[in-house]
Amino acid sequence: MMLPLLLIAAAQSPDTYVWQPKNELAPGLLGMNDWLHQPAGKFGFVRESGRQLKFSNGKPAVFWGTNRSNMGCAPLRPDSEFLAARLAKYGINAVRHHKFTYYGETSGIGSARNSTQLDPALLDRFDYFHHQLAARGIYSAWSPIFGHHIRPGDRPRLLAPDELDVAHSGHLKGSTYGLVNFAPDLQQLSIELVVNLLNHSNPHTGKRYADDPALIAVEMQNEDDIFFAATHEAVMKAPTYKALLCQQFTTWLLRRYGSEAGILRAWGPRALNAYPEFQRGERIALGNLYPIPHHWFHGPDGLKNAEERGAKKRMLDASRFLYETQANFYRKFRAAIRATGYKGTIVGSCWQAGDGIPHYYNLRADAETGIIDRHNYFGGDSWRVEPGPVDDSAMVDTAGSGLLSTGLQQVVNKPFAFSEWISVLPNRYGAESPALVAAYGMGLQGWDASYSFALDELRFMDKLQNHGVWVVNSPVHLGMYPLYSRSVLRGDIKEAPTVQRDVITDQELATGNFADLDRVVQSGDVKELVSNRRQLIGYGRVEVGWRGTPVKRPVGLSERKLKSVTDQLEWITPGKHQGYFTVNTESTKAVVGFSGSQLHRLGTTTVLLHQPFSVFWMTSADSKPIARGDRALIGLVSHVENTGMQFQADGKALLNVGTSPLRMRSVRATLNLGEPATLQPLDQDGFPTGLPRQSARGEFILDTGLTESPYFSVTFDRRASKRK
Repeated sequence: MMLPLLLIAAAQSPDTYVWQPKNELAPGLLGMNDWLHQPAGKFGFVRESGRQLKFSNGKPAVFWGTNRSNMGCAPLRPDSEFLAARLAKYGINAVRHHKFTYYGETSGIGSARNSTQLDPALLDRFDYFHHQLAARGIYSAWSPIFGHHIRPGDRPRLLAPDELDVAHSGHLKGSTYGLVNFAPDLQQLSIELVVNLLNHSNPHTGKRYADDPALIAVEMQNEDDIFFAATHEAVMKAPTYKALLCQQFTTWLLRRYGSEAGILRAWGPRALNAYPEFQRGERIALGNLYPIPHHWFHGPDGLKNAEERGAKKRMLDASRFLYETQANFYRKFRAAIRATGYKGTIVGSCWQAGDGIPHYYNLRADAETGIIDRHNYFGGDSWRVEPGPVDDSAMVDTAGSGLLSTGLQQVVNKPFAFSEWISVLPNRYGAESPALVAAYGMGLQGWDASYSFALDELRFMDKLQNHGVWVVNSPVHLGMYPLYSRSVLRGDIKEAPTVQRDVITDQELATGNFADLDRVVQSGDVKELVSNRRQLIGYGRVEVGWRGTPVKRPVGLSERKLKSVTDQLEWITPGKHQGYFTVNTESTKAVVGFSGSQLHRLGTTTVLLHQPFSVFWMTSADSKPIARGDRALIGLVSHVENTGMQFQADGKALLNVGTSPLRMRSVRATLNLGEPATLQPLDQDGFPTGLPRQSARGEFILDTGLTESPYFSVTFDRRASKRK
């Protein structure tokens, strides 16, 4: 009976439909307004509790959030009210406010005169937005500094302000980026700015931010570290700051070895002046030994190069010095934050620092400071949607790849946040990324917070835009959040026990000889940790630490069919554009990826998808499991494209960007719920549309091309089932 009906539907259904929602704020049947804590902070401050986040009352804290940037963190009052209501409807319970302290018309709320102060009128807009979010049950996290940009009033107090004007270019020009990790004068600017913010009383809440439990995280600096290549590049353009770093390193060495003779004995005769391309005329008496703050020189390949130069011990000492310098900065910054009375979580920074020693030292400094927070992107590193080559890869084809590989940086007994991530346009498989993060990141791996990057528009986009490739305001991303958020906040997918724990010993850090080494493949913002542990992310929790007992990798796992240790998830990876995963829990059933025309059994539910690539996500609409609840929601999406958008036949190049409006690729599915039910199509804003359909056995054909919407509501007739 079902297949002929499906063929009829397929013949009548268009391949695509236009995405033009009204952007209604009323909850409809999708809305999650009553799921959020109103007001945010009602359970007290969020704190670290072992490897979890918990509120002061002991309740577990889980955040499914997004980012706002620059002046997007201080919208006009009507926009603040609209945004807070909209985010609540779609199940977002946290917003990371990013680089909002810049100065400039569209850049941020900073003061024209001093970088440690904020413009009063713009600060009031920021305060009002925070108030509106909190009232709706949406928490705030701060990422105020991405390159602290100095202002005229700062210059007299700085060691060499003119050098900051040339140390970087682009959006980091005139900032303390890189140099701040060792220069006390620059560190003081960042500390004062954050302390001033925390001590500021929000007139709309009546609380200092330091006393407001709706503020769940304070980040010291975004994507900055003493081991970054950009630090070395800045130092080489800033001779005064370079001299400071060299003097610090030389002083550290003299404390370590006691004398010049002790240093030379430890290093060997060739180590001094081993890098003339960076520093000539090195002499311990002059205090000009350069530690080369660049991850490559401290990683596996750089250490091989150092050994050839007779400078390996020198570089191992430099690695330790750089780590201690970074940790000392964070320790000072942390003490200043805590002195305000702030009790929430703290983040050092949030990016990878190469391979081997710098990677682990960077991670260790962050772990000693607060929670672990990381960023990653997938799908391309262009900054525009324009004709040209396209990365047509999909993460579902390789277990633990792409965004999820970031989870290899989970640290023993520490919470983990993923505060920037998305599939970068124009990768066509962006619908997979939020499903993967929800199921395997927030679920199986037990991550504590997710903030997709970035939701900077007020409403759903009407075109895949040229001014940004990091887009949350898409129907395949934010549009599916009411389903993912329910699954995440309800805890449908269980956190797995640890299946592998790597313990990085002091001996490994001291020598650079690691028993097992993760490597980083990076192109711009897009990076991936390549490791023999990566596949395990699809099986159970993977973590790293510096003490404790290692947990060894399980043996006998299939490379092409990986079932989670919790038995709720299964990942199938037969080849390129053939991978998919399934979710089978009491409250969520899902199939994501290239699932082919095969029947998927998810408990008593079966689903057959008739689209090469698609996402099917069914979740209970309330707190009850599907088998005991009254209603479930279904989301069904595939590709989203501009009208007239054209790709090369093999998908590896974009030929025509196209124009508005957006068009959604239609998805068709055969669903059998195994019990009496009524299927109600919902429109693009989540309201009932068209006629409901009843089935005594819960058999339905879903066709988003016919309903022109990805949403359906299922109501179960349990009385009819009992009578039967």
